[in-house]
Amino acid sequence: MIAMLKYSKKLKRRYRIIIPLISLILYCCVLPLYAESIHILVRNVEKSQGIVHLGLYDQAKNFAKKRTPAMAGFYIKAVTPVTEFLLGNIAPGRYAIAVYHDLNGDKKLNQNLFGVPVERYGFSHNIFGKLGSAPRFEQASFEVKEGKVTELVIDLKEWKAAKKLAK
Repeated sequence: MIAMLKYSKKLKRRYRIIIPLISLILYCCVLPLYAESIHILVRNVEKSQGIVHLGLYDQAKNFAKKRTPAMAGFYIKAVTPVTEFLLGNIAPGRYAIAVYHDLNGDKKLNQNLFGVPVERYGFSHNIFGKLGSAPRFEQASFEVKEGKVTELVIDLKEWKAAKKLAK
């Protein structure tokens, strides 16, 4: 019984090293690496406080909806007047972006009592839906092409009515 316990401890130590090593090798060899990237300039950043959150979407059903995950989410410290993102290793395809300046750093797009955003926000192609809402995926989507760097400029906007409603 004691010999089995010692043997299992040795195996556990070996597996602690072997399993992560095998995982790393598989990750590097099996998953394709993409040369494509997206360079995004987010303009009209109000203050150099808080963070700018960017959501990258590859499906229409998830685009800029509450409680639906983005394909990838990125946070970066806000820099006035332009905050820059460089997303690398992006597979070729259609994507859309939703971005907002999270002034208080709570990782949420804060809204007033009427559900109107009180923090600045924007979408790829600088397109908005009716009454400042999110556009459809098809309107905001763009193509990432093989071997290319996609350049985007997104202007953050605040919904003017939000200020009036907050007063």
